[in-house]
Amino acid sequence: QVPSLLAAWRAAAQAFERAILDVPRVRHVLPPRLNRSLCSQCTVMRWTGSCSSFCSNCFGGTFQVSFLLALMNAVIAGALQILFPDSSLSLFGEERGILKETIVWSGFTFLLGFLVVFRSSQSYARWWEGCTAAHKMRAEWFEATCTLNSFISHCGAEASKVQYFKRVLVRLVSLLHAMALAELEMGGALSYEDLAYDYDLISPEELDPECLQFVNESECKVELICGWVQHLVMEYSHSGILSTPPPLLTRVFQHFAHGVIEYHNALRLVTTPFPAAYSQTCNGLLVMHWIVAPLVTSQWATHSIWAALFSFIQVFVLLLLNQIARDLANPFGTDPNDLDGHALQLDMNKFLEMLCKPGSDRA
Repeated sequence: QVPSLLAAWRAAAQAFERAILDVPRVRHVLPPRLNRSLCSQCTVMRWTGSCSSFCSNCFGGTFQVSFLLALMNAVIAGALQILFPDSSLSLFGEERGILKETIVWSGFTFLLGFLVVFRSSQSYARWWEGCTAAHKMRAEWFEATCTLNSFISHCGAEASKVQYFKRVLVRLVSLLHAMALAELEMGGALSYEDLAYDYDLISPEELDPECLQFVNESECKVELICGWVQHLVMEYSHSGILSTPPPLLTRVFQHFAHGVIEYHNALRLVTTPFPAAYSQTCNGLLVMHWIVAPLVTSQWATHSIWAALFSFIQVFVLLLLNQIARDLANPFGTDPNDLDGHALQLDMNKFLEMLCKPGSDRA
C-alpha cells in the first residue's frame, strides 16, 4: 500500500500545482504579435507584446494567487470559529485533542517554513546566476566587437572596405545577441509566435535575405551566427584587409567563445528546472497546511476575526514565498520577475551603433 499512497500523494501535489499555482503565470502578457519587419523574402524577428494590467506589473500572479488562496482559508477559519465557538470542535473526541496542542502544529509549520525558505534561497541564487550569465555574454561579445573595430581601423585598408566590415560585423553581432535572448526566453525551443518581447536589430534590411532565411530554419541559431562572425574575421584576415598579427587576433575568438559559454550557462538554468521531487514535496505540504490551518486557528482564537487573521497570515506568507521561488527559478521568460531581454537588446544595439560613428576611432 505504501507505493500506492506515494503515487496518490505525488499526483495530488502535481494536480494542485497545475490547477492553482500555475494558472496566473501564463496570463501576465497578452497574446504576442509577430511583426515580420525585415523584408518580403525572409521572416525574422521582431516581436511585440504588452502586460495585461497595472496589477500584473506591480505584483503579478505571484501576489494574486497567494492572496486569493489565503483569503479563502481565512474565510473558512472564521466560519469554523463561528460554528464551533469556545473550542468545541473535537475531531478525536478528546478534551485536549490535537487541534488544541501547539507542539505538533508548531513543529509542522517550522518544517514547512524551512523547506519553503530554502527553496526560495536556491531559486534566488539561480536567478542571479542567470542574470550574471546574460550580462557577461553581452559584455564578451561587445568586447570582441570593440577589439575588431580597433584592429580594422588601424590596418591601413581603404575606408570603404573598413566601413563595410564594421557594418556587417555590427549587424551580425546584433543578430547574434537577439537570437541568444530569444532562445533563452523560449528555453532553447525558439518559436516566433510565442515570443512576448520586441527584439530590435541593427539595419536588418541590409542583411542577406537568404542568410536570414537560413537562420530562421536552423535549430542552432546562436552557434550558426557565431560561426558566421568567425568566418567573416578569417576572410578579412586572409585577404590582408585585417592585418592584425594572429596572436592578437586570437583574443577576439576567445571573447566570442567565452560569450557562447556564458550563453550555455544561462541556457542550462532554463532547460534544467528545479528538482521536481523537492517542488512536489513543498506543494504537497502546502496543501496539508492549507487544509489544517483553519481547523487549528479556529480552535485557538476566541473570535472569528482573529481566527481569520491568523490563518490568513500563515497561509499567505508560505504560499507567497513558494510562488516567489517558482518565479525566480527561471530568470528568462515573459513573467514580470524575469530578466528584461528587450532592454538588454536595446542597450547592446546602442553600444554597437556607437562603434560605427566617426568619432569612435579617435584616440
